[in-house]
Amino acid sequence: MITPCSTKVLLFQATKLMLHTDFKIKDLGEMRYFLGLEIARNKDGIMDTHEDVALSDPTRNQKLVGKLLYLTMTRPDISYAVQNLSQFMHKPKKSHMEGALRVIKYLKNAPGFGVMLTSKVSKQLSVYCDVDWATSPMTRRFVSGFVV
Repeated sequence: MITPCSTKVLLFQATKLMLHTDFKIKDLGEMRYFLGLEIARNKDGIMDTHEDVALSDPTRNQKLVGKLLYLTMTRPDISYAVQNLSQFMHKPKKSHMEGALRVIKYLKNAPGFGVMLTSKVSKQLSVYCDVDWATSPMTRRFVSGFVV
């Protein structure tokens, strides 16, 4: 008997095989890191909600995440991670501060990935957009982003 779960696995494997015929791809297995942030999952693939220590003084975390939010204007590559961190601004925990520090480490190791904003006038409009459905393990909602 074919279950919905096994059907998804078969479709996923067929898609990978189809992509491999046209492109050089490599299956690295299940994603463990995204932008330097470790994705902790339990056996069901859901984010672990293990006990975490609340920060006694959240202001340092709030200031850091605020600066990272401002930085997303020229560094859209950190938008997803920073958006997730910003959801915990009022009651951040130790893991949230560690996540913000991982974003800082990522920025330090990838200094040239930003969007260059120049003062030159151009008549060409460029728009980039990306959408990922049900990617957020906490809310299962879609995540989208765009740059104009």
